[in-house]
Amino acid sequence: MRSFAFGLLILVGCSGSGSGSVPDSTLASAPAPTEPGGDPGASTTPPSTSQPGPSTDPATRRSAGCGKTAAAGLVAKTVTAAGKSRTFTVSIPERYDATHAYALVVVHHGAGDTDAASMRDWFVEEKAFADAVYVYPQALPRTRADGSGDDIPRWDLEGNEDLAFFDALVADVLASSCVDTKRVFASGFSSGGNFAQQLGCLRASTLRAFATVAGPGPFTDKCGGPMPVWMTHDVDDDALPVEGARESRDFWAAHDSCGTTQWSKATMLPSECTTNTGCPATTPIVYCETKGIGHDMPSFAPKAMAAFFDSFR
Repeated sequence: MRSFAFGLLILVGCSGSGSGSVPDSTLASAPAPTEPGGDPGASTTPPSTSQPGPSTDPATRRSAGCGKTAAAGLVAKTVTAAGKSRTFTVSIPERYDATHAYALVVVHHGAGDTDAASMRDWFVEEKAFADAVYVYPQALPRTRADGSGDDIPRWDLEGNEDLAFFDALVADVLASSCVDTKRVFASGFSSGGNFAQQLGCLRASTLRAFATVAGPGPFTDKCGGPMPVWMTHDVDDDALPVEGARESRDFWAAHDSCGTTQWSKATMLPSECTTNTGCPATTPIVYCETKGIGHDMPSFAPKAMAAFFDSFR
C-alpha cells in the first residue's frame, strides 16, 4: 500500500467541507473549514441556464436508463453493497431530458460532513457544469484515525466496502437515468478527495477522470490504466500537509507516463494551476497550489473542475 509522507493516520480522520462539520479530534489544531464569502465560487460560477443539446454519443455509450422519466431535484436512494444498506442522493438536472445522455459526477463528502444538500450548495459543481447527473453518497461511521472519541463518517481507504458501494450506486443510476457511460467522473473534498483518488486507481475502467480538493492519494499499489487528474491543494493546509499533494501529483505524472518535472502555466487555467506538458492528450494532469486558504475550497475550483470534466466527450 502506498504511504504518503504525512501518514495515513492524519489522512483518514480529516474534516469535512465548510458547511458546518467539526474537525476530527486528531486535527484539533487545524481550523474548521469555512465558506469564503458564504458561497465559494459564487462570483465565478453562476448557475447554468443553458439546455443541453442533442446527444452525440454513440448508442453503445447510452445507459439503460435512457428513455426513462425522472423528476428534477434531489432523490434519496438506497442500495445494498457488501451486505450493508447504503444511502445516497441523486440530483437530477432541471429540465431533465430522458433522451439526452448526461455525464455522471459522484461527489464524495469530507469526514463528518455528510448532508447531501449542504455538500451540493458548498461544492457548487452543479452550478458550473449543468450537463450532468450528480450523486452524493453517504459514508459509514468509522473509528477515528487515532481510535479516540466517537466514530465519524469517513471513506474506507483500506477495505472494499466503499468500492462495492460505488459500484452499486453507479449501476443504480445507469439503470434509472440517461447517462453517457464513458463520462463517469469522481470528485470530493478532503476524505472524499482521498477516496476519489483511490477510485482513480481501483475503478479506472469505470471513471473517465477525477478531480479533488484538499484530498491526496491514492493509497494502493494496485492501479489501473492511465487516468486524467485535476487536483488542488493549499500550502497552508494544516489538516493534510501539501507535501502529500505534491507526492500525489508526482505519482500520477509517473503513472500516466508524463514525466514528473514538465509543469507549466497555461493561459486557459487559473493562475494557481499548472499542467503537465509531457502527458498524452487523452490523459491530462492539472495541479493547482494555493496559499492562504487552508483546508478549504478555493473559489476557482468548482468552475475549473467543471471545465475539466466538460472537456471529455
